[in-house]
Amino acid sequence: TDITIEVVANSTGACGPSSAEATCTANNCESVTIAIEPVENICLDASVQPFDLVPTIIGGMGNGQLTWSGTGIINSNTGTFDPQQGVFGENIVTALYVEGNCTYTEDFSIHLFDLPVASFTTNAPVCEGDEMTVTYPGPLLPGLMFEWDFGGGIAVPGTGPGPHQVTWPGSGTHNISLLVQNANGCISEPFEAGVQVEQPFTAPPVSCSSTTSSVQFTWPTVTGATDYQVEVTSGQTGVFTPPNSFLLDGLSPNEEVNIELTIVGNGTCPPVVVQQSCVAIDCPPTDLIIAPQNGSACISSSNPVDFELTANVPGPTTVTWSGNGITDTEEGLFDPSTAGIGQHIITVVVENGNCSYSNSTTIEVIGEPLADFTATPVICESDVASLVYLGNASVDAHYSWDLDGGTLDSNQLTVSWDAPGTYNLSLQVEQDGCVSQPFTQTVEVTPELAEPLISCDATTDAVEFTWADVPGATDYQVTILSGPVGTYTPPGTYLVEGLMPGDEVTIEVTVNGNTVCDAPTVTFSCTANDCPDVSLFLTPPGPVCESNATAPFPLEATVSGGSGNGSGTWSGPGVVNGGFDASIAGEGLHTLIFTYEENANCTYTESISVEVVPPPVADAGAGGTLTCEPGGMDVQLGGNANPSGNNISYLWQADFGAFPGDSTILHPVVALPGTYTLTVTDTDLGCSSTDVVVVEASQEIPVPDLTLLPISCYGNNDGAIIINSVSGGQEPYLFSLNGSPFGSNSSFTQLPPAIYEVQILDANGCENLLTFDIRQPQELDVSLVLSIEGNNVITLGDEITMTGIVTLPEDSLDIIRWSPPELVSCDSCLQVIAQPVQQTTFTLTVESNGCEDSESVTVFVAKDWQVFVPNAFSPNGDNINDRFRIFVNAEQVTEVKSFLIFNRWGETVFQFYGFDPNDPNTGWDGTFRGKPLNPAVFVWFAEVEFIDGSTRLFEGDVTLIR
Repeated sequence: TDITIEVVANSTGACGPSSAEATCTANNCESVTIAIEPVENICLDASVQPFDLVPTIIGGMGNGQLTWSGTGIINSNTGTFDPQQGVFGENIVTALYVEGNCTYTEDFSIHLFDLPVASFTTNAPVCEGDEMTVTYPGPLLPGLMFEWDFGGGIAVPGTGPGPHQVTWPGSGTHNISLLVQNANGCISEPFEAGVQVEQPFTAPPVSCSSTTSSVQFTWPTVTGATDYQVEVTSGQTGVFTPPNSFLLDGLSPNEEVNIELTIVGNGTCPPVVVQQSCVAIDCPPTDLIIAPQNGSACISSSNPVDFELTANVPGPTTVTWSGNGITDTEEGLFDPSTAGIGQHIITVVVENGNCSYSNSTTIEVIGEPLADFTATPVICESDVASLVYLGNASVDAHYSWDLDGGTLDSNQLTVSWDAPGTYNLSLQVEQDGCVSQPFTQTVEVTPELAEPLISCDATTDAVEFTWADVPGATDYQVTILSGPVGTYTPPGTYLVEGLMPGDEVTIEVTVNGNTVCDAPTVTFSCTANDCPDVSLFLTPPGPVCESNATAPFPLEATVSGGSGNGSGTWSGPGVVNGGFDASIAGEGLHTLIFTYEENANCTYTESISVEVVPPPVADAGAGGTLTCEPGGMDVQLGGNANPSGNNISYLWQADFGAFPGDSTILHPVVALPGTYTLTVTDTDLGCSSTDVVVVEASQEIPVPDLTLLPISCYGNNDGAIIINSVSGGQEPYLFSLNGSPFGSNSSFTQLPPAIYEVQILDANGCENLLTFDIRQPQELDVSLVLSIEGNNVITLGDEITMTGIVTLPEDSLDIIRWSPPELVSCDSCLQVIAQPVQQTTFTLTVESNGCEDSESVTVFVAKDWQVFVPNAFSPNGDNINDRFRIFVNAEQVTEVKSFLIFNRWGETVFQFYGFDPNDPNTGWDGTFRGKPLNPAVFVWFAEVEFIDGSTRLFEGDVTLIR
């Protein structure tokens, strides 16, 4: 490398400085070769150990330093290579030799290979004689070689990865082994596995034993069998008793059975099937003789027929008799009455084991005669009962009658009795030696009833018939022959009501009972009583006043004659509860009637006259309305329709308490509103009348509903008094401000600060005066104070604090607003922090109750780029200036967009994009492609983006020092 320098000599004399240049060239490095002893390919297994590489340095001074690097190097000074730390395939190791400031490198390759894996798959176990498939599962790589050992088996093809079809001459466990060698000469660990060849089953002999009802198959136990399955191919279902017995029971003699036995195991050999048949033993012949043969019996016989059996069946037997009428199936007893009339087949069955024999005979049952007959069920004690025979016996049969004391007329076949009662008749018939069952009928003889004895009780409106209860009667039927229908009360009362004095009623009474004899009937008449003589005397009252104040008084009446137990009632205008009420009757002459009733339908009447006169007139007058106007402050009471005289008195009352004045004169004057009542009384008759008058008042003070609007902001004369509505008083309303003339205008606006009087006048002259104080509001003013002094200049990246000073408390402000809002830390606070990146005018606006004030300030930004890049660094691992970095003011810079470093030939040795320069992990460590570079001078440039969005390019050179 050529280095040119200039030396300048400075002088304070008149000649000034002088200079000279000189160029010098550095010596080239000597030629040095690094020779490394070759290493054979390594098959990597657990036994391979680390080893040292053997280098030879050819050339140079021989005083340099040799270091090693690369995959698998575990000691950079001795060049120790550990295959266990390497990678499969090529491992590149670099030898670095440094002599002075000259550097020499040599790359060296070491190849590591993995051992192949030996394994195989089979379909074991297999049955003896079957082929087993043996296959190498892969992966199949080029150059693989296989060494198989099939343990005495015959394999096809027997070489290569397979699949191989292998057979062995006998059963048992056979061992298979495999070694695999790959193309790199690496041999696998041996892989060995035992496979099972199973022996097939041998069919066992099946034997049979039988009875007349069963067959049992048996066979010896088969070695290796796990299950025996029996299928009946012909015959009934049987029962399997594990492991080697099968029983079929419930067979018929001489019945043949066929089975199929299957022996099953857990292995792969197929099951063995054996077929066998067997026959049940047949029954021996025999004879059965029954006595009596073809006999007969009467159905009414009380003795059963006993059948007897003669048989030559050997061994224990069971005898069973059957047929209609057999009552004992073991002894053979026959009941004719159970069997019924007709021919019956009797069967006997003899059983010995499951051998069965049978025979039969016939017996006839002869029927007995019937004694059925009918008789009249109910008769009167003066009548006879008729008999009719309904049986099947002939006229030659013998008939035996029992008439229960009755007299028989054999010609008419009737019977009679002397007294009422219930009688039982029976008949029994005998024919051909068979006697019938007795047959019975019942006849009821009912008595005759007596006529009733009727009596009568009468009143003026009713008659009542009564009679004593007739023995044997169940009810009575009453028929009205004349007169109205009445009410029957059992057993012997009939009442007819609603009659007039002298009315006659005739009835007919029929007696009914539990008898078939004719019912007796009786007719009877009765007449209602006449009314007695009665006299009435009434006491007439004098004239009565028509007034609500007049109390009702009782009316008087005197009754003479009659029984005195009657009752009387008054009727007519004003009659209430036996008294007279003039207020109800009303003015005029009224007729009152007294009605007296004694007994039913007996009524007597008498009348009197009563005069009702009107009460005096009460006129309280027309009333009036009290106002605030002169002459309208009081009102005179009393009208002109009131009567006068010595017998007339007056009385005034007020609804609110004591009357405000003389309450006994006709025309008092009052000044209070309310309801007044006048009572006028006629002292001679005690009558009085009332009238009511209402005095109203329109003296209510008008009360306004108004809105007082204060002055909006300091210096504005915009106060207002607005009357929205008025309550109380009388429309129309007039308004006045500060004594001005009254008018209809109810709104007073554009008012400056002052005290105001508002006066309201209604139509009745009533007034209301209100006073209001409209004040000047406090002035709203804002100013800005900055945290810097002078000309409001900051450096790019610096922050500034701005504080708003307001004449009002902060909590009374409705709006706090900064502009521009995005550049301040809080756009609704009085104190904010800003970091402008360029000249910016900030404005603070505050508002309270609609009043607003603003203040603005301009902040200037001086852009002094604070970027520092060192001109040398020493990456020697001492943690001091080990990395070549860019240092910036973090408050100014957003990021370094690009940072590139070049060697003297213009080759990029380091590049980094889009990073935070203040991150200590950024920067260049003096290496290129993972190798440290020699000391040299490098050129760099960097693109830096600042917070104001601008990008600046910085460049220079740096010296790498070792």
